[in-house]
Amino acid sequence: MKNLFVILFLLFAANLFAQKINVTPITPYSGEHSPAYSFMYDKNTGQWTYANYDTARQKSILLGSKGNSDYYDFIADWNVIFDSQGNSYTYAYNNRGDEKYVYFFLINGKQHAFYDNISYAIVINNGILYFIAEQNEKSFLVKYDLDKQSMEYGKHYDRIYCFPDFEDIYYYEGSYTIYFTPEGKPVYIAEENNKKFVVTGDVESKKYDDIIDWNAKKDLKGMVCYTAAENTPKGRKEFVVQEMKEYRKFYGISYIDTFTTANVPVYAALDSVGPDKTLNYVISGNDVKSTGFDTWISNIEITPAGKLAYSGAVLTGKDKYKDVLYIDDEEIASYEAISYLSFDKKGKPFFIASKNEKSYVVYDDDVLNGGYSSIYNAGFLEDGRIFYAGVIYGDYEKKIKDRYFIHIGGEKFGPYDGIGPISEYPTSVVFSDKSGNYAYLITYITDFENYKYKHAVKSNKFESGKYDFISNLNIYKGNFYYFAENFYEDVFYYDDFFKNGTKIGEPFQNPGSVKFDKEKGIYSFVCVIDKNYSYVEIDLNR
Repeated sequence: MKNLFVILFLLFAANLFAQKINVTPITPYSGEHSPAYSFMYDKNTGQWTYANYDTARQKSILLGSKGNSDYYDFIADWNVIFDSQGNSYTYAYNNRGDEKYVYFFLINGKQHAFYDNISYAIVINNGILYFIAEQNEKSFLVKYDLDKQSMEYGKHYDRIYCFPDFEDIYYYEGSYTIYFTPEGKPVYIAEENNKKFVVTGDVESKKYDDIIDWNAKKDLKGMVCYTAAENTPKGRKEFVVQEMKEYRKFYGISYIDTFTTANVPVYAALDSVGPDKTLNYVISGNDVKSTGFDTWISNIEITPAGKLAYSGAVLTGKDKYKDVLYIDDEEIASYEAISYLSFDKKGKPFFIASKNEKSYVVYDDDVLNGGYSSIYNAGFLEDGRIFYAGVIYGDYEKKIKDRYFIHIGGEKFGPYDGIGPISEYPTSVVFSDKSGNYAYLITYITDFENYKYKHAVKSNKFESGKYDFISNLNIYKGNFYYFAENFYEDVFYYDDFFKNGTKIGEPFQNPGSVKFDKEKGIYSFVCVIDKNYSYVEIDLNR
């Protein structure tokens, strides 16, 4: 029996620490400030670059396996791109004074071309490198053929603008880039003679008085759907444009939200109904789908059955509103505010309602636990259960802490000093899988007066230790993995890697550019190991 127990323990331990850590030394670390912070490595070719700041010169140099650059006032080390041969591409600039700059396009650190400005990040698509440059007060698209090593310039315009990065779900602060159609044609906005128009490849679309770039949306075919504007004798009119089709004109378009199953845009618009008076509407294509709301339209969703759901505010008295929820024109509910609207697989609505300065959860026709000062995150877990996070505010002057709670299914957890987020721009404070596993980040206040905190991971399986920072939490095959660190006064920091609260391997010094392949179950990053910049892969399958 004793031998059997030992065998089972060894099998458990082998399974617990089954992750395989592969380390590939790249180049010696010679003591640069903030090691690995800007280190870029191409696994396929083994080539690398990183920027080093010279405090005496007050300039930076780009060091690389295929050559070093000159010193510059600025180097876009975050925007280094490698081709299939391991050649590196980025840009840098020097300040010429009087707010004038000279920008340099760099190949393996060497100057290949220079401009007055490079206004957006460089990108590679189908063997062509693209970026937007400016010269002599004109903007143009630059195309560099990686195989032919030849450069081609597009038509010069007064200015070129890019659309938001539709692939980046975290572009809350405005991440803009050259977009490409499913056929690989570059798409951007050009301005010429005070008119704006979309350019797809080399084809210019209809010219408008304005194009509003920030509320564009990618439709179901992968094409850009955007808002354009025309100045008329009766004032400015805005309307949605989808490929060559122009939809109905309104006083203003608030935002394009989604698309029907037939790829028709659904958006919020406002129209003038009198002097200094506008009403808000939900529009599908050219069809007005809602009554006129006095102010905001807070939710637009397509239910699992294809029905249109939306909510908007109606004035009920002086400075008083109610937010009314409709599904296919049928009024479902009304509160002072409605947020986080979603639907389960059967089409039952789930949302957060606010009333009398309190927040509540409403699921179908039931008002669940609530009465929080605020419910700030809610939705469905991967297994279909609901979750929501709420806070009851304290009083800092009286040294009463805020109290945070989280509800998962029918269970309530807390109070905590804080819950989430685990990343800078989270879509949810809870990570989960279809097997019912879940985890979230909790905060402990260690010094109330000086705002000092510690964080931990809490899951259905474990609660981790407390750390200054926890990052890159992911779930894979029912287990949770993450990095955790404590801060020190020097420039070095050391991250431990964990599986379900158990440390795996030795600490990693200054890990940078951490990536996780959710399909393969592999973490990859660059850090310093044994005085070498090293490339690390942690295979969660082995």
